[in-house]
Amino acid sequence: KLKLIQIRKADVWQIVKRNRTQIIVQNTGSEVKDNRLTLRLFYRKDNINPYLFIQTENAKNVSLEIFEYISKGKVKKINILPTVKTKDFFDSKTEIKGNYDQNITYLFDKKPNVISVHLNTWMQKEFENKKVKYEIYLLWNGREFEVMKSKVK
Repeated sequence: KLKLIQIRKADVWQIVKRNRTQIIVQNTGSEVKDNRLTLRLFYRKDNINPYLFIQTENAKNVSLEIFEYISKGKVKKINILPTVKTKDFFDSKTEIKGNYDQNITYLFDKKPNVISVHLNTWMQKEFENKKVKYEIYLLWNGREFEVMKSKVK
């Protein structure tokens, strides 16, 4: 860990981006180049301690975890993201049978204060003849995330 921090490279891990709000650590090993860890800070207007978001990517999965600083170097895992439902990706006329909310993924967007929300419909018969109508993203305003929707182009 110390070597990675000091020279930005250790064994098969390398810091590929680092700034005031984000650090990206990429696996540079020959077999698993798809592994990446992104740490991003979301600063709060009412608190000196930012939220720490950690996105872990590998060839098969992506996960997003959120932590809040408590005190004396202690953090706790929290969830401050608004709930997005499967039906939010479609117009009101589209009928969805069943619950597919577990197929929703939250990912860092290219914009620094944005989380993009995706619905994975691959291999789901329910969605064979249905098209997602809305792109959904969460915009950080310094206090909370606002749910934003735009029509798919």
